[in-house]
Amino acid sequence: MTKHPTADPIEHLSPEELDVHQAPLLARQLAYVATHSPLYQELYRAAGLSPADVAQPQNLRHLPFSDKRTILADQEAFPPFGRLATGGGRDPLLRVHTTSGT
Repeated sequence: MTKHPTADPIEHLSPEELDVHQAPLLARQLAYVATHSPLYQELYRAAGLSPADVAQPQNLRHLPFSDKRTILADQEAFPPFGRLATGGGRDPLLRVHTTSGT
């Protein structure tokens, strides 16, 4: 397979190399969400997990599952945005976009 000269080098990583690249990014994102999203704090706690428990790509299957029903129930209980929004951290929530999903 010939590599395209303008392609992003990440597109040519082996699965193992991709895991090495993605693991610190995943760990950082999970830690951010666990720190700034009360909804995910509750989901982690209910599952008995911490972000470190799922910080490797192969452990993603252990993440607490959130679905539309969970998110809508949280929005109803904590209007207007629920506890999913993480804008309360360093960067304030500036804009909200909604879609009908179609």
